[in-house]
Amino acid sequence: MRVSSLFRHFVRILVCVTCLSIGLAISQSCTATVFTDSVFLSPDLYPPPGIQHGFEIQAWTQPSGGGDGGFVWASVDDNLTLSPYAYTAGIGERWFSVGYGAVFDHAALSTATPFANNLTAPFTPGQMQLSVGQDFYLAFWLDSSPSPYTYGWAHLKLTSPTSLTLLGSAIENSGSGIVVGTTTVVPEPSSFCLTALALTLVFPFWRRR
Repeated sequence: MRVSSLFRHFVRILVCVTCLSIGLAISQSCTATVFTDSVFLSPDLYPPPGIQHGFEIQAWTQPSGGGDGGFVWASVDDNLTLSPYAYTAGIGERWFSVGYGAVFDHAALSTATPFANNLTAPFTPGQMQLSVGQDFYLAFWLDSSPSPYTYGWAHLKLTSPTSLTLLGSAIENSGSGIVVGTTTVVPEPSSFCLTALALTLVFPFWRRR
């Protein structure tokens, strides 16, 4: 078989595998559900001693407070520093300070330092220095059922020295991750691996040609 024929043959393979990887990504986006009404914010009505301005942030795996829920309590002190001071223990959870557009998935989870978590000490290690009128994002991971990982984010704003406002949120239920500030689900690595495999197969024949 001539090299040109081999090249055409493997180009067809590349096209097929690329289409398959795109199909997998589209299939994942179709099967994943993103909820935008699963995070709630309220003042802490019974803060512990020493906490003046406490807030309860609830994240649920289903809309309107359904499914599994992970809560974190955070306070704003006189210096406008946001600090976590409590969390729920019934479900594994981690919270992170992130920026808009950040890819929040398993890789990010394994390398970032949490703002608050209930899995390993220190449980409330984080602090965020804020200013009045500043908006910011907290990304969260919940050890939920049936998926072992559920990722989401909350968009918050310090509207006054004693007031936090929830501007928006999203949580996905596929377990692959989410792009912070959007409802975009992170594609699974398998779709990228298929494309890389196709390119690896075709490249030597392209060079020979």
